[in-house]
This record gives sequence, C-alpha cells and structure tokens, in this order.
Amino acid sequence: MQSASVTAIREFALAYAERDFERVLSFLSDDVVYALHVDRDVMPFAGVTIGKAQVRMRLDMIAAMFDMPVYRLEHAATHGEEVHASIAYRFRHIASGEEIDGHMRLVIWVRGGLFARVNEYHDRPRVEAFFRLIASSATP
Repeated sequence: MQSASVTAIREFALAYAERDFERVLSFLSDDVVYALHVDRDVMPFAGVTIGKAQVRMRLDMIAAMFDMPVYRLEHAATHGEEVHASIAYRFRHIASGEEIDGHMRLVIWVRGGLFARVNEYHDRPRVEAFFRLIASSATP
C-alpha cells in the first residue's frame, strides 16, 4: 500500500502533465517554497519561488515557453516527511522547436498533507546549455 504522499505526487505529476495548473496548486501549501536548482541568469523561472501565486506565475511562464509532450512520474518513495520522486520529461521550446529530455528529481517536504517545500534538481550543465542554445536562437 502506498502512502498518501506518494499518491499525492502521482496526482501532482499527472496534473502537471495535463497542464491542469489549478490542480497542481491544490497540492501546495499557501506558503510553499519551490526551489528550482538551476542558474536563474540562464533560466528565467529558476531559483526560489515562495507562495502559490508566485508558483502560478512561474507555471504560466513555463507553459508560454514550452510544449510538454512528456512529463511522467517514474518513481516515488517516502523518507520520513519527505517524498523523493523521479520525473521523466521532454520539453519543446515553442519559439525555436528545440527539445530537451531527461530526468529531474523532486524532494518534497510534506506538512499537513500539502507540499510545503519542493526542491527540483536537474543535470545543471545540460539544462543550462540548453537554455543558452535557445537564447542564442532568438538572436540573429
């Protein structure tokens, strides 16, 4: 039997894949801290975002920039009050058509049944190189 937190991350990932951002937000505490561990100078929505309203703005920015043909939970397990998850993804940059795929890790702290802190980890050099590529494609 899986824990409620693992069930929640499965539903969270499904909602994200479907771009149902209102449902995504329903899993987050009002004062959520969402940390995307990539250089903010390279990725405009990276860094630490605090609160649901700011997370929503970040999600809208991502949706405006990317199609997401793949966003799939591959593994999730609880470790005390944390949920560790692996997500397979493929994003296509709308303006350039460039694609990136890979895996990200989520480490989520759960408080009162809601995600209070989400740490999103990527292969930084690869993701940052991709963002430099799409930035360079925008300039002739």
